[in-house]
Amino acid sequence: MEAAGDDDDHIAFDMGLTAEELAECGLTLDDLRDHDDDDEKTTKRRRDPGRAPADADVSDNNEDGLMQELRDLGYSGSDIDEADADAHDDDHISDVQLDHDDGEPADVDVAEVEAEAAAEVEAEAAAEVEAEAAAEVEADAVADEVPAGDEEPQPTVNPTLEERKVSIQKEIGDLKTKAVMLNRQNKKADALTLMARIKRLQATYDTLSGPASTPNVSAPPAGDTDSRQELAQAVNSRLTEYTTEALKLKRAGNVDAARKLMPAVNALRQFKQQIDSGQTVSVKVAELPPSLAGSTGPSAPAESKEKASSGTDAASERAAAFEALADQLKTQVARTYNEAKEALKLDRKDEARAIMAVKTRTERDLQSLATLRASGAPPPTLATVPRQLSYLRSFNHIGSNQLELEIRKAEGLSPPSGWNMCTSFVSYEFSYPKDVIQRGVTPTVADSDDPMYNFKKLLSFPRPKRAGRMFNFVKITFSVQVPRRLQILFKPIQLGYAEVKLGDLLNKSEIVATLPLKGGGRGKLFVALRLRVPLEGQDLATKLVEDVFIRGSAPSSLSSPTSESRIPQPVAVERAKAQAQPRPAAQIPRQTPSPASKPAPPDTVGSCPSGIDENDWKDPHRIASICSNDVLEWILERTTTEIGTRRAKKQEVPPALLERYQAVSLQKEKLEQSVEDGSLTLPAYLERLKVDIARLSALQTALRNAGRTKDADFVQARLNIEQKEFDTANSNV
Repeated sequence: MEAAGDDDDHIAFDMGLTAEELAECGLTLDDLRDHDDDDEKTTKRRRDPGRAPADADVSDNNEDGLMQELRDLGYSGSDIDEADADAHDDDHISDVQLDHDDGEPADVDVAEVEAEAAAEVEAEAAAEVEAEAAAEVEADAVADEVPAGDEEPQPTVNPTLEERKVSIQKEIGDLKTKAVMLNRQNKKADALTLMARIKRLQATYDTLSGPASTPNVSAPPAGDTDSRQELAQAVNSRLTEYTTEALKLKRAGNVDAARKLMPAVNALRQFKQQIDSGQTVSVKVAELPPSLAGSTGPSAPAESKEKASSGTDAASERAAAFEALADQLKTQVARTYNEAKEALKLDRKDEARAIMAVKTRTERDLQSLATLRASGAPPPTLATVPRQLSYLRSFNHIGSNQLELEIRKAEGLSPPSGWNMCTSFVSYEFSYPKDVIQRGVTPTVADSDDPMYNFKKLLSFPRPKRAGRMFNFVKITFSVQVPRRLQILFKPIQLGYAEVKLGDLLNKSEIVATLPLKGGGRGKLFVALRLRVPLEGQDLATKLVEDVFIRGSAPSSLSSPTSESRIPQPVAVERAKAQAQPRPAAQIPRQTPSPASKPAPPDTVGSCPSGIDENDWKDPHRIASICSNDVLEWILERTTTEIGTRRAKKQEVPPALLERYQAVSLQKEKLEQSVEDGSLTLPAYLERLKVDIARLSALQTALRNAGRTKDADFVQARLNIEQKEFDTANSNV
């Protein structure tokens, strides 16, 4: 008997029903065994179709028994009939009649019933997928809120209580209809399975409805159904908004903003759990966290909308501000790296070191920016620091043995007597090399006192092997002229002339000049001369660049690199610094003193030998005695270097060194001016060099005989420079 009892329990378990549940349904275990036997027989008939079934007659009581079981579950016959009729109407199954005499259905469309069942299964699967996707969105949004090892169950976007109850009722009705159809098809075992499922759904519905037998769950107060449903909808809507926004911020890298939304997510989750469990919720819709979409419900105040909108906008603006600052600093890191490489190519190591300091400071600011962003601080402000950057200037469209001449315009021309407006052109003449004259004219511009010529011409310009200083005397002459009406018979009227010398092309690739017109006329002529590269060395130009740093982090030393912290210098000094070829100063012995060396004290110079100027004997470094342009440039370059070195080491520059710099600059300007105004010609300059060479030769011999080795070495260096300059100029004359 005990064994039989175990088998009975097993059979009941297989059907999903206990013995007590079968008793409530009006069924017994014998009924289940009969259906089990019927299934076995059916299986045998399918395996052996030629065998006649022993129990081929099906009793008419099958349908009646199932109807009775459904009534025992609490469903009336009218409910079943209505469900049956609804199923036929909805599914468009026409006129399915039950023959009570033989228990067989009349013309049942089985394919349509199966299609309906498949559609319901697909709908249920789609609902489960949507719920699972919503749960994943919320889980990703709050992943950073809960520490590892202490995870909380993540909220899912579930339907409200009323929606769930309506869904269960609909499913129970659908299952009742299916049970009737299965009974008509003599599938009593499947119908019993559906009955067990209906019983479980009914139990769930009773639990959600708050039956009177459960005193722990309080039903919602009467008259508060509408407000409770409205609150449930608002809670679900806000929970979806906040979890979606938190996930969006986290994926954008703004973890701090996502964390700030988590208190609202937790509060909404708690409200949802209370509503789903049927508990009384004291919160109102207006007291919920504001809607992030800008709509907080019908009873939410306007200021809640403004707060929600402003909060979202502030977080987005903060993230965008940090991204813009990071991009700006990253661009500066790449730019300064390339600038440092170019500075090293130009052999400007001090400037390259200063640029690398800017790059290092920028990389540290990037790290500080990341720290500020992670801490939730507001975006910092940037300070702009200007910096001078050296670059190599060249004109690649000009050939190696060409000179580009550009005559741009003239201003303030005075028309000849009897003319209301000027109609003018410009002629030019260039004598280089020897016995080669290149001439040309610009197009004529009519009726303008400020004509725009915009004329360019490539002239032949063979580059000499040794340029020397002869180019201080090579020039191009320009003449502004007005054509006569009878050009064949009369020459043009000259309004004025001007000239430009090519000396600056030794160390520069471009000369831009504004030339006052001479010869009685008034006005100015604007011209430019260009070479591909300078005749000697490199053409280093400077431009202003701006570096940015987080305010308060940029050291003052970065704003003015040591390579640029120098006193203003004339153009000639910049040319001297830019020379790449070794200067004659390289021939000076290593013990040669600085040009700023002080003369020997009066009590140690001794008596002045005969034939030596007493001023030169007392002070061989006297600036007034220097007549060579190359010597002045050499002294100016060395003095500038010494001043820059002291400034780089943050040492005080002696006043005597600054006075010497100014004196050398003034002496050089006087020499250049005498060449410009024509008072010093090339033959006169060469004669002056010849006399000075003889004087320096005698002076250095006397100083060496007197034991003044340092002074003798300095005079010897001057002598070598002047001798080389004299020889170069003579070879090109």
